[in-house]
Amino acid sequence: MLGRGLLDSLGGLAADAGLGRRVVVVTDTNVAPLYGDRAVAALERGGFQASLAEMPAGEEHKTWDTVSLLVDSFVTGGLDRSGWVLALGGGVVGDTAGFAAAIYMRGVSLVQAVEPDRRRGIRLRRRLPDRAGADVGRAGE
Repeated sequence: MLGRGLLDSLGGLAADAGLGRRVVVVTDTNVAPLYGDRAVAALERGGFQASLAEMPAGEEHKTWDTVSLLVDSFVTGGLDRSGWVLALGGGVVGDTAGFAAAIYMRGVSLVQAVEPDRRRGIRLRRRLPDRAGADVGRAGE
């Protein structure tokens, strides 16, 4: 899905997609101050139990420590097999969140929200974590 204004419509879009009611929004220290609370609020308006997990920004933070931080946030957020992870950001966030979701619990879905082009708006893509990777962005299209 691609379009402008999707961030504020996340709750409705996720409900329409039949996603589980628990979600952890994973983003980084660059994106969180801009869009983190807004994404959580949009999901909560849609009836979701959403929490925010913030990871350090940058390729150098694709580490076990960051994955451990995310898995801990999944536990704290009460994420189960019916839940899902929203990766709010680019490739590093998507890769790390997808890997963490895959090792956390089979069945947890990954949805990535990226802003590939300011003219076209935010893109939402859903993947099962065992198939998630850098292809969630533009490279795999």
